[in-house]
Amino acid sequence: AAGAAVGPLIGGLLVEHLWWGAVFLINVPILLVLLPAAVRLLPDSCSRALHPWDAFSALLSVVGILALAFGLKEIGTGGADGPVVFLAGIGLLAWFVRRQRRSRSPMLDLGLFRRRAFSIGVAAVLLTVFALVGLELMLAQYLQLVLGDSPFQAAVRLLPLMAAAVAT
Repeated sequence: AAGAAVGPLIGGLLVEHLWWGAVFLINVPILLVLLPAAVRLLPDSCSRALHPWDAFSALLSVVGILALAFGLKEIGTGGADGPVVFLAGIGLLAWFVRRQRRSRSPMLDLGLFRRRAFSIGVAAVLLTVFALVGLELMLAQYLQLVLGDSPFQAAVRLLPLMAAAVAT
């Protein structure tokens, strides 16, 4: 939530004074500082040999989520391939779930979702973030395209919403 408050401010300044692609490049100096710090500060995991990295499962989850999102986008714009890509995403994610259930060291412990408190918490956070991001996107577009605010001005006007999100 704090990143959602600060991100539009920094992004607004970058878009106004540089170009829109600068919002992606802002992460480069941050990573150049954080990656060496992480190597030094984070403890080495001694259980890597017990839990090997499953690159294929990672690929299934990433491609499945991307296909799901792209398929939804295409369905929304009337694209003919949208339903096929969406169903492919569902299929890939189902394959990922099946693979995780059979794995001795899964990337995602699906057993956690059997616990009601965990499932309700995840669903609540998912719906809250979905609503917050949708509201922020809609308001930012309204402030800029209808009221004529600059990206930075729109971000400043959204600060109370972001402050409320941080507080809650």
